[in-house]
Amino acid sequence: PGAPVGTRFTARVLPRAQAALDKPPRRGVVREPYDVLDLARGLEAAGAAALSVSVDGRTFGGSYDDLNAARSAVSVPVVADDFVTYAFQLYRARTAGADAVKIMPSMLAMTDLQYMHKIALTIHLTPIVV
Repeated sequence: PGAPVGTRFTARVLPRAQAALDKPPRRGVVREPYDVLDLARGLEAAGAAALSVSVDGRTFGGSYDDLNAARSAVSVPVVADDFVTYAFQLYRARTAGADAVKIMPSMLAMTDLQYMHKIALTIHLTPIVV
């Protein structure tokens, strides 16, 4: 995987990067043609400190293949953006090349949130709790 998330990661960059790397249901594809490699490289060249890539196919049209493609195209950290409810999603994100994963506490009981956080750290995946 790419660079450590650490101090290079800024929340200010994520919404802009995420908007360019998903297909929001209300707006459709943000950019045609939708080429993950070109988008990822363009965002990195524009100064993005990290890229957030949706892997939720049902809602946002993203995939782990998109995440893997973005990872192969850039050196900045890549964040897996998913509705995490099962531990296997963390392992899947890590094997696809994610450096970090977004976890929403509103989706989980406190014990599940703590469990997901622990697993993420164990597999060297930075948990971003939003």
